[in-house]
Amino acid sequence: MAAPRWTHDNIAAFGGDPNSITVGGQSVGGALTLLLMANQQSRPLFRRALLQGCVQPAFPADICSVDRAIETRQRFEKLLGEDVRTAPWQRIVEVGASMRPPGVVMPPFEVVIGGPDIPVSPLDADLSDFDVLTGWTADEACMWGKPPVNTLGFEEGTRSLAGRHAVAGHPAFVYRFDWQGPPPWFATHCIELPFLFGNNAVWADSP
Repeated sequence: MAAPRWTHDNIAAFGGDPNSITVGGQSVGGALTLLLMANQQSRPLFRRALLQGCVQPAFPADICSVDRAIETRQRFEKLLGEDVRTAPWQRIVEVGASMRPPGVVMPPFEVVIGGPDIPVSPLDADLSDFDVLTGWTADEACMWGKPPVNTLGFEEGTRSLAGRHAVAGHPAFVYRFDWQGPPPWFATHCIELPFLFGNNAVWADSP
């Protein structure tokens, strides 16, 4: 929250326009951008959003509900066995990792949806304040599963979000990134990032 607020308050001093700020992210960064768009405190701070490889139908409010957050906190405190404010960070990371079910990548701690700041899921929120550019790679999910995962997990959600935005009369642009790396990666998750930043060198030794 501090970064968009500081940028909004100070960008004019660097020749920027506080009414034309873009916030963007890829994967979980894109999901966090969606959350900033739905957050009542941060949404006035920017006007454009770049959402890359992140919009999925599996973003329901019930997985980040207030009740679930309370349950997770109680489990965490019991396993930690000490005050989280003074516990070593290594211990906090260790306990958090132990709470993940087998095969689950995401951490057990989630953004709470249903409170005053984010009352509804970003996919159900009114995002009409924003111009949106969103998209996915052709083989987004190839490192995790078969092609239907790509269609259901990325393409469908992206098209749905952009479609609703456009039908409501708000600027929405969609891309699909097709450039392929060597097998088995093809046009996989994250592969568009060096092209976005124009810096291929940092990715030269990537698989």
